[in-house]
Amino acid sequence: MPGHGIIITGKGYPDVATRQLVKTLSDNLPDCVPLLALVDGDAYGLDILSVYRYGSAVMQHESEHLAAGRVKWLGIRTSELAGLGVAKEALIPIIKHDEKKAQAMLRRTNLPKKWRWVF
Repeated sequence: MPGHGIIITGKGYPDVATRQLVKTLSDNLPDCVPLLALVDGDAYGLDILSVYRYGSAVMQHESEHLAAGRVKWLGIRTSELAGLGVAKEALIPIIKHDEKKAQAMLRRTNLPKKWRWVF
């Protein structure tokens, strides 16, 4: 994607102002301008992406005003690592806290079913 762009960081989980900015861009930029999120390929990265794209679980009542459904995931998926020659032993081990985050996301009803393959 050559050309100009805008980089916005939420420094982890985005605050409401950052989400409003991304939503405004999503609503007003032409469809030919992609909105991409570069996040970690773990449960926390996917949760951050879901906050931008679908809204947060805590503020579901504000999702219409804060969720930017055009945001797409930019990055490597866990399922792609083996094909890239990354050995399982080279990855950071999943700890109990990571499992809890993934399980909590699986219980969310506002996430698409296709996201479930990630976990």
